[in-house]
Amino acid sequence: MFIVTAIVIAFSGLVLVAARGRDNDSASMALWGLAMLLGAAGITLLAVEAALGETAHRAGNVTILAGTACAWTAARLFGGRPPLFALIAAGPGLWLAASLLLGPGSPQALLFLACVTGATYTLATAWELSRLDPMPGRSRHGAILLLALHAAFYLGRALGLLLMTETVWLTEREVMLLMMLEALLHTLGMAFMFLALAKERAQHRSVSRLRELTLLDGLTGIGNRRQFDLALARETELGQRDDMPLALLMIDVDHFKAFNDVYGHQAGDDCLRAIAGAIHGAARRPGDVAVRYGGEEFAVLLPRAEEEGAMVVAELIHARMRELALPHAGSPQGKVTVSIGTAALPPALLSGKGEALVAAADHALYAAKAAGRNRAWMASQLAAAQAALRPAETGLRRAEVAADLARRAS
Repeated sequence: MFIVTAIVIAFSGLVLVAARGRDNDSASMALWGLAMLLGAAGITLLAVEAALGETAHRAGNVTILAGTACAWTAARLFGGRPPLFALIAAGPGLWLAASLLLGPGSPQALLFLACVTGATYTLATAWELSRLDPMPGRSRHGAILLLALHAAFYLGRALGLLLMTETVWLTEREVMLLMMLEALLHTLGMAFMFLALAKERAQHRSVSRLRELTLLDGLTGIGNRRQFDLALARETELGQRDDMPLALLMIDVDHFKAFNDVYGHQAGDDCLRAIAGAIHGAARRPGDVAVRYGGEEFAVLLPRAEEEGAMVVAELIHARMRELALPHAGSPQGKVTVSIGTAALPPALLSGKGEALVAAADHALYAAKAAGRNRAWMASQLAAAQAALRPAETGLRRAEVAADLARRAS
């Protein structure tokens, strides 16, 4: 039974080592396979203890404990946490030191220590798996259950050694065979569960990556219109709930058609990629969303920002454009420039007003282009300018202007 168990466990370990891919989980899968190979080697050494003596007994127990430590480390790596080498060596080292100190005259004490140490590593493995990010599928829960049962099995044996006066039966052949059967079933179950875990994570990553790709612009690599629409809906709701304002920049490349006419569409694509990089670099706060809105138009959504804060980002974008200094023979400036319109809404006006925010920023953008391009205009500045153009308005006209301003703010 010992040799059969060792062969099956070794085969399971080889399957895991061979099944490792080249993804982020390859190291953890290979280490889990190594843990099973060490377990198989340890069982083999215990099986030949009668022939090789105390050396085989010590080597077998140390090897098995090293295997449980490797399994725990594999779970840590699978969760993205680094190995703790001191703790890997602590269990096997502690048992070996106790074995050398107590000698062969205290088998029950050494068996108790081996059971407790192995159970500790096993429970630590279950704890590491419980800390994994949620994933679809139930393999994680199944693995945790198997580990908990395995630890309970060995803790029960340790408790029997500790509490019972007559403990010879715990080391009898029938009990040892039961231990081997449990180890065999546990190993097969964990091999299956770990392969399933790796498969579920790979599928989860693939789905997440595909979802991300649907939100990215294929040309520039920043967000696309779909990401903008989702972010706008989310941030208007969050802004109203958390009592925080929301600002928006609408950005248009000046004379871009002329750029394509002069330099060609390939150069136009390169130009858009460079501008996207400049805009993305300017929207650097966590939560800021920079997207290609469509064609040569971009947008930046700024949660928790007033219009003045949006103007700071607009000036930073203009500064980055000056650093790029992309030549543009078809522009009066001689280089590529952008026009920017900004708008913001206070928390009280955010509910269902995402479209109004876009319209206000878009209105300010076209006012900036009409004023000569290569500048930024605020929607509130535009409304004030319209009112200032008519200083001699009658009271009725001033009321109409106020109503217009209120309509734009809403």
